[in-house]
Amino acid sequence: MGKEIGIGLLGYGTVGAAVAQMVQDHGFRIATETGTLPLIRVAGVRDTSRHRDPMPPVLTSNLLEVVEAPEVDVVIEVMGGMNPAGALIRKALQLGKPVITANKMLMAEQWADLMEFGGELHFEAAVAGAIPIVETLSTLVATQPITRIEAILNGTTNYILTQMRHAGKTYDEALAEAQALGYAEAEPSSDVEGWDAAYKLVILASMIEGDARLVGEVDRDGITLVSQENIQKASAAGRTIKLVAQYERGDLTVGPVALESDHPLASVDGVENALVIEGPALGRLMLRGAGAGGLATATSVLSDLIRVIRRRSEQ
Repeated sequence: MGKEIGIGLLGYGTVGAAVAQMVQDHGFRIATETGTLPLIRVAGVRDTSRHRDPMPPVLTSNLLEVVEAPEVDVVIEVMGGMNPAGALIRKALQLGKPVITANKMLMAEQWADLMEFGGELHFEAAVAGAIPIVETLSTLVATQPITRIEAILNGTTNYILTQMRHAGKTYDEALAEAQALGYAEAEPSSDVEGWDAAYKLVILASMIEGDARLVGEVDRDGITLVSQENIQKASAAGRTIKLVAQYERGDLTVGPVALESDHPLASVDGVENALVIEGPALGRLMLRGAGAGGLATATSVLSDLIRVIRRRSEQ
């Protein structure tokens, strides 16, 4: 089969299990394309008593052990939160191990420090589910100024608003359904109050400007006060309410917007994410795809893993 690359997983919830499943299901396809077979070596979790599917070869509650294991060549962090994720990522980078993270909060809050820290850090999965926005935007900003981005960056709120509009559900009913389907957490404030979208917008703005933007700079509002009456009134006027994250010449906003029916984001329904990017030479570019769920995020994690493998083969 040729070479192998050992993976250490930090976190084994919905996304971690999806990453492990995709590595298991598509590992030989990746090996055929890259000459390197990815293998999960060890996974770090807080509670080792729970059964995991698929079950990793080694399951440990010693998270530092995952990072330091000699058989681990690349660390994938999908546990979320600031601590201990931040310290573990820095330790892996210190050891010269590439890190792939889906941690939007950490990337947004500690952008400057992480960019200056050194090492190989990939974060495609931190922004827009399966949409390859980080790779796309990093290419675009090298060629021209980006003047505007309008985006739906949170699949949970988009699902709730879609159900309110098309199924006539109240906010509470749509939220409960999103929670039952696994699209929303039991404590959903990060999504419904606009924080999740704000973190992602800050990452995009920091990429565009080449310098850290702060989450506190985002003029942020959520969807908790959007009523069925608001939805119906907008619909009668030919408009659709979406939670829109917007970057325009340095200004950052997240909040409900009643979009005209012909707006490219107006038809983005369910858990999909989408971005409309504008630049002087670019015109208007739209990217659209799955934005919520373990498989969507895992798809971007594996995209970064393939980049790591190809970079290693070039060295």
